[in-house]
Amino acid sequence: MPASHLERASLRLETRGQTKFILGILIASFSLYLASPLRKYPLIAHVGPAPDIPDTNTALYSNLQEYTLLPLELSAFAFQLLLNYRAKTFAGQYKLAAWLGLIEFVCNISVWLPGIRGEDHVRPAFTVGDLFFGGVMLGWAVQAWLYPRVEQDVGEDKDMN
Repeated sequence: MPASHLERASLRLETRGQTKFILGILIASFSLYLASPLRKYPLIAHVGPAPDIPDTNTALYSNLQEYTLLPLELSAFAFQLLLNYRAKTFAGQYKLAAWLGLIEFVCNISVWLPGIRGEDHVRPAFTVGDLFFGGVMLGWAVQAWLYPRVEQDVGEDKDMN
């Protein structure tokens, strides 16, 4: 039976804004990393001596990573969260990996909680970038809890004789 008018119209509407939306996420991710001082802005200041000045011999490689690979990784995280939301299934990562990622983030932020760790003599700064990463981990954990897992039936390969 051919698709009805409403089904075809729904398909056209679904794909119409998708390219603009994807480009918007990519531009937002790259602009966040191009505004590097914003990403490195400390929400909780570091304690102890000032951080070391980066080595000039490796500055090119760290800049390549900071301004290309990290924005692409952030875009991939955002696209994965959106894919899971639109499909209403938990695709991509395994649920256990999402929960372990959230547990890792919670353990890492315990560094900034004096009630848990005690008095600090040295501790790194908690930055806006750390907050974004924690938001992604929290989003994956919530999606792992709410959405069903995608089942895949992997059958035995049949000989093509």
